[in-house]
Amino acid sequence: MRKDAAHRRDRIIESAASLFRELGYNVPLDDIAAMAGVGRGTLYRNFADRQELALAVLDQELRKFEQFSESVTNEPEGLFRVIRALANITVVNSQLGREVRLNAAVDPLVGLMARKDRAVEEPLRRAKTAGMIRADFSVDDVSRAARMIAAPAEFLLASEREAAVDASFTLLLEGMRPAENLSSNRG
Repeated sequence: MRKDAAHRRDRIIESAASLFRELGYNVPLDDIAAMAGVGRGTLYRNFADRQELALAVLDQELRKFEQFSESVTNEPEGLFRVIRALANITVVNSQLGREVRLNAAVDPLVGLMARKDRAVEEPLRRAKTAGMIRADFSVDDVSRAARMIAAPAEFLLASEREAAVDASFTLLLEGMRPAENLSSNRG
């Protein structure tokens, strides 16, 4: 793909991500094209339909998560930072993921979810080796914890989400332990 065409495609994805977050899955595609500074034809040359565009947004978010996970893998608290990051991504994209699934004959998110799981594996392995997490804690448990942390923030204003994720993260990891047993598991 030519550099200018790739740049236009990226602008479309960024605009779609912003408008999907702000206005929801059914935002007019013309609004996305206008925000990206392209015509409707350019949008449709890059994405056949709304679902393909939404999947591109989710793929972009996952790529950022994969890079983040890789960057913190060697940190002692890396897994906990990964869980918090996954919770933040979940808050922002859970509605979009539900809409994509509702509008598809087969689940188009299966491949994305497998990539997410692979991005979690190494930080999880290292946390187990360091004794920072139970030996039986699984990749599915990481995803489950992230969803638990994200749930209270999902329907809040964007400006309130990060604080809600932080509060849920702290409660899940440390809030139920007596003060004398608290560790530094904050990410």
